[in-house]
Amino acid sequence: MNKLLIATAASVVFAGSAIAGGYDQTQPASAQSDNNMYVSGLGGVTIPMGRFAATTGSNPGGAKVGFGLGAAVGYQFSQFRVEGAFNWFRNSINTKVVDGHCNSYLYTVNGLYDFNLDSSVTPYVGLGLGALTLSYVPKSGSSSSKTGFAVQGIIGATYKLSDNLGLGAEYHLVYSRVDGDNLYTNLIAARINYSFAV
Repeated sequence: MNKLLIATAASVVFAGSAIAGGYDQTQPASAQSDNNMYVSGLGGVTIPMGRFAATTGSNPGGAKVGFGLGAAVGYQFSQFRVEGAFNWFRNSINTKVVDGHCNSYLYTVNGLYDFNLDSSVTPYVGLGLGALTLSYVPKSGSSSSKTGFAVQGIIGATYKLSDNLGLGAEYHLVYSRVDGDNLYTNLIAARINYSFAV
């Protein structure tokens, strides 16, 4: 499973390189000026890991593969970016304790670095710090929510569609510690960026 995730993440980051063949443009895809504000939206697949995904053993999480949506507002400083981001993950749960689904609300401040290749494709890496609220919603009974610390690593690539618009792909590895539990989730997503560059 880990080899599959690594291979998938690598293909997500570098897939844009094939699309970009023959795109003759000297300005990098990350930005059209050294400093500008941008907004982003993303959507993709969430894959829980470890005890969060386990269906056997002590206190299993039982989370299934689900989906995630997110949005961010940020500012570009040359090759560096800082953004505030919100992500929502939804995963079905089926254990002896809970039969329903869980909503994960991830709030982070992300720092990202763009690798300027002087092409229409810009790869990047990032790190995010913040908090995650985990809400269990059973099919019967009342829901419960708990909040804890969260950190995420990000790798991705953006393909320049126009002077202001970019389309990219990202992989996130999200770690959170909620109520004493260590939770891991993978996010593989498509991302669209709009830059207010002039």
